[in-house]
Amino acid sequence: GKPMYQARIHLNGYYIIGYYKTALEAAIAYNKAIDILISKGCKKQFKQNYTEGVSASMYADIYHHLKISSKIMQYNYEA
Repeated sequence: GKPMYQARIHLNGYYIIGYYKTALEAAIAYNKAIDILISKGCKKQFKQNYTEGVSASMYADIYHHLKISSKIMQYNYEA
């Protein structure tokens, strides 16, 4: 089927992170986008999504396999 959950993040406007099959995947994708942005030097304080009932290994597996929008991957943070 068609992905049903949109993940997006606000950085001087909204950026779509991607579309996902489950709310859990969308929540983890948001967390992954935060990690990517912070690694690029973004200083904005983001609140991570809490993913209740997910083991660390399951979270890591989902995190690793999720695709993130190229706009996020290529975001150029300017102070």
